[in-house]
Amino acid sequence: MFTTVFFFITFIYYSDIKYKYIIIGVLTAVDAMIKPFFILFFLVIFILELVLKNKWVAVIKHSTIILFISMLCISPWIYRNTKLFGEFTPISNNSGIVLYINNNSQNNYGRWMPAENVENSIVTKKDYIKANATEKNRMLTVAAKKWIITHPKQFFMLGFKRLSNTYLSSDDVNYSIYGTGLSSNAQIALNIYVNDIKWLVFILAIISIIIYTIKTICNLMSRKK
Repeated sequence: MFTTVFFFITFIYYSDIKYKYIIIGVLTAVDAMIKPFFILFFLVIFILELVLKNKWVAVIKHSTIILFISMLCISPWIYRNTKLFGEFTPISNNSGIVLYINNNSQNNYGRWMPAENVENSIVTKKDYIKANATEKNRMLTVAAKKWIITHPKQFFMLGFKRLSNTYLSSDDVNYSIYGTGLSSNAQIALNIYVNDIKWLVFILAIISIIIYTIKTICNLMSRKK
């Protein structure tokens, strides 16, 4: 859903639809509800239009509209979270646990793992158990960032493993067929089929993205000259 909405935002941006920046603001809020970091999308528009147009008034106006509309759409949810936990809580509290279980010395495959399996896990500590969701999120984030700073090489390698698991591995299809009663042979065949499709689609897509990125950068540089 996140990717679908993001592609729709891209389509809207390059179209001549009226009030497109207001629409983008609403869609930014939708995607931010899925991935909270997306609330910063207005910065992408700011940088993009600054490079392409170099008109400060228009750039600031468009990026401000997107930020204002997206924050307006999300504000009821932020209010609900803040009132529930007794302190300012933007959008969600799951970023800390995601960062924690994906960045530790026991995660060898770049996949999901129980937080309790992390060595000297923070989730087993009394302070963590007594904390509310916002406090837990903060504690997990601090612990994960501390590990990342002291293990930069492992952090870098885990990032590549996660990308490989997402785009080049087919075993995520098992979640969709769990409990369906498919035979083992059918499951194996489906995994092979999905794996081949992923390799074909995503490798070609990655190559295309690299080529188009280089081409775009060259065009921008030629414009500057």
